[in-house]
Amino acid sequence: MKQPKKNNILKDPPSDKYSKFLDFIKKRVLTGHILIIFGTLLLTLIMILINLQLGKFSLRNSLSSYKIGMVADRDVVVDRNLVYTDKKATKLKRNAKVKLVPSIFEIKEGIIDQVTKDFEKFKATIIDALSSDLSAGNTFLRVQLVIPGFGNEDIIKQLLKYNDPLSVLSESEKLLIGIEKSGIVAHTDRPEMRDFLASGQVEVWQWEGGSLKKKKVAVKDLINLKSINDTVDKLLAGSGYSNKDKNLIKAIVSEFAEEDCFLNKAETEKRRQKVYNGVEPVPGKLVKGQVIVRKGDIITDAIKNKINALGDYSFQINIKGITGTILFLIVIFMLAVYLLNEKIIGFYLQKEQIMLLAGLTLTYSALAVILFRVDGLADWLPFSVILPTATFAIMITILISGRAGIIFSLFMAFLLILVQQMNIYTFLFAFFSGIAASALVQKTEKRIDLVTAGLYMAGFDAGFLIILGFFKNYDFSKFMVVIGWGLGNGFLCSILSIGFLPVMEQIMNAPTRFRLMELSDLNSTAMKRMLALAPGTYNHSIIVANLGEFAAREIGANPLIARVGGYYHDIGKVDQAEYFVENQRSFNKHDELKPSLSAAVIRSHVKIGIEKAKELKLPRVIVDIIAQHHGKTLIKYFYQRAKEDKRNSKIAPEDYSYPGERPRSREAAVIMLADHVEAASRTLKRPSVAKLERIVWDIIIEKFNSGELNESELTLRDLEIIKKSFVQILAGYFHTRIEYPRINEASY
Repeated sequence: MKQPKKNNILKDPPSDKYSKFLDFIKKRVLTGHILIIFGTLLLTLIMILINLQLGKFSLRNSLSSYKIGMVADRDVVVDRNLVYTDKKATKLKRNAKVKLVPSIFEIKEGIIDQVTKDFEKFKATIIDALSSDLSAGNTFLRVQLVIPGFGNEDIIKQLLKYNDPLSVLSESEKLLIGIEKSGIVAHTDRPEMRDFLASGQVEVWQWEGGSLKKKKVAVKDLINLKSINDTVDKLLAGSGYSNKDKNLIKAIVSEFAEEDCFLNKAETEKRRQKVYNGVEPVPGKLVKGQVIVRKGDIITDAIKNKINALGDYSFQINIKGITGTILFLIVIFMLAVYLLNEKIIGFYLQKEQIMLLAGLTLTYSALAVILFRVDGLADWLPFSVILPTATFAIMITILISGRAGIIFSLFMAFLLILVQQMNIYTFLFAFFSGIAASALVQKTEKRIDLVTAGLYMAGFDAGFLIILGFFKNYDFSKFMVVIGWGLGNGFLCSILSIGFLPVMEQIMNAPTRFRLMELSDLNSTAMKRMLALAPGTYNHSIIVANLGEFAAREIGANPLIARVGGYYHDIGKVDQAEYFVENQRSFNKHDELKPSLSAAVIRSHVKIGIEKAKELKLPRVIVDIIAQHHGKTLIKYFYQRAKEDKRNSKIAPEDYSYPGERPRSREAAVIMLADHVEAASRTLKRPSVAKLERIVWDIIIEKFNSGELNESELTLRDLEIIKKSFVQILAGYFHTRIEYPRINEASY
């Protein structure tokens, strides 16, 4: 039983938390709720991912047949806004960037060392020849011995006749080593080198003292074997040497110069690839509805590029997009599960209700995907105007609760964000349309009221679309269109709900307001049979129903459930009516039976009532009231008779108690109290308000003390309200009755 809340800052002890965790496992996991939710999540995800790719692969296959120069056999129209990579433009841009990358040339130090040694040998041989007065021919032979491959005898002849050969040799050596260190580039005349020199400059790498030095050199300033003489001329300009001296120096340098600067192709390609990869792709844009090529047109290179782009986009799988979709769907499922917990919606969802939510989620997702693929709406209209979102919200509201309907509307709107890829207007219309539908049908009493609600929904939807129109700057003609869509959507949703609700009520066996109103009809076959076979039980049930309905309304419980529960709570008595006191006129069959047998007969009406209720396909909440309206109450009359019988040595109270469940809802608890109060009040003599108050409160306190109300949700304040409600109703019923013995409660 729910007690008034107290201020308590102490946290639940660990044992309580552990028991709550076990209770969660038992309620959610072991009953299969998690499996239902996970299965729904998985199937919804599959449908949404199929929607993302649906039509793409078939489009790819159809587009791949188009070739440059052929005639298009149909119009190729872009089905959605698309930003793609213009491969041709991107390639041109990347190639242009690559051409600007300086090639890397590396100077080989070993070649410089070898050139230096050869020149030192040559210089020593010339000096030795000058001192020994050798002939030019003998000197040439000596030079060839120390420097294989030397072939310019004319240089030796000129040096041996020169006035100052050492000066020329020193200058030549200085220039030669300087040029070699600057780098004499190899193979510059080869065709394949043109691409590597296209940037206009190169980067020269040289190792000096164990460290790598890099310098940028313009291609026009590069030195090769063909440009050695020009380089020497530039270096000797203004030096004071005569032309004869310059020519000899150039001849010497040219003879000893070796190519020592070579293209480092590996490093150059590596740098080029990095630049190539770093260039941002050139975007191209295709707009939804854009005609790439019309039937009968010749496919050009530019058109083919666009067709390829459309086909490539259709074929590709967007890993990031799929990951985002999965995470987003998981988040909204977790949000929905949290919002649908009993603390927020006010009650614990049964397995059937969770299955209903799962089924409607899958149905709505499938419907959204299908309609999205065949959608012929203009871009400026929200896609959700063609979806019966309000129908789903109405069914959830009526079959489960208004809060569940609003939460489900939010959930459906989020699903549409995934289906139409983050369209905020689609989300807003679906969400507010669902909320309006849930709010409008919460108080409906008759099915025809749904038509009235549909008219209000039509007006709301049209008004909301008009507001969106102002944000999107519609012209007058568009406003007329959205008004039409809004009116049509709202009214059609109410008509669809009228058609589908009876079917869903039967499938779910749900205690909807409409179903309960139908069950409360006293002209039903079951109630007529009760009137004919058990008139006392019939009258008793009518009074219990009235007591329960009035009390339930006063404490904020469901009066319709209490009313129907009151009508049917004793349906198990009909086939054995003569065994129950309210149907007996003069002869009491229990006078001939043992107390144990009498108690068994009395107890059986609960079990029989449950079976009858299931045969009549009564809602589960009514079956629960039938099963719980006596709880585990002791049948005192026959228990007392059994104790008075001296032949019975051992009497167990359990054998004379109802084997049912204690009330677990406020409605069931109210019917239990109403049942016992009505039965007891019939024994009152000269009933007055004071007597009624006393007997009603005594019964309530007795049930409270015996623990029969512990599992219900009634508070002490509720019990006080129930007492006043019962007294108010009973005061108008009774005339003179026999006096009620307090110890003899007629609980059967």
